[in-house]
Amino acid sequence: MAYQEGDFRAKACSAIHWIGSKGNNPGARVNVEFLDGPCKGQRMWWQGFFEGKTPEASARNFLNTTTALQVMGFDGDDDESVQANEWIAVVQRKEEEYEGRIVERFEIRFVNDLNRGPRFEPLDPVRVSALKQRIKGAMMASKNAPATTKAPAEDVPEWAR
Repeated sequence: MAYQEGDFRAKACSAIHWIGSKGNNPGARVNVEFLDGPCKGQRMWWQGFFEGKTPEASARNFLNTTTALQVMGFDGDDDESVQANEWIAVVQRKEEEYEGRIVERFEIRFVNDLNRGPRFEPLDPVRVSALKQRIKGAMMASKNAPATTKAPAEDVPEWAR
């Protein structure tokens, strides 16, 4: 079965493999098994790197990779501890050029904590009031806007026009 984009429960099924890229950028690689969705039971490699081309990219990569390993369960010492937790794997499709042709591949783009939802904060009452006024204005404008109609397409049945 082919991979699909989406958010799926997952768990590491291997210890961390410490790797280095061509530029000697240190990283971590973990074999992951999907626990639900259309890819249930299938495996995919997740990898994260600790450095980047600029100091800002290095700081971002270090934080993102460290956070992902922590969500997986890594305790900072035992490479096997990365297998401790279930988490959400965000799988995305990528197209890349390889030997002169475009190839499709899928990757685990994000590792999200299963127990932590989005971080929203309540709006203060002044902002809520201002937002409601904007919404009301938009609603009034749409009520007063002239109606537009399209000519029915020839292949649409009469009853659907």
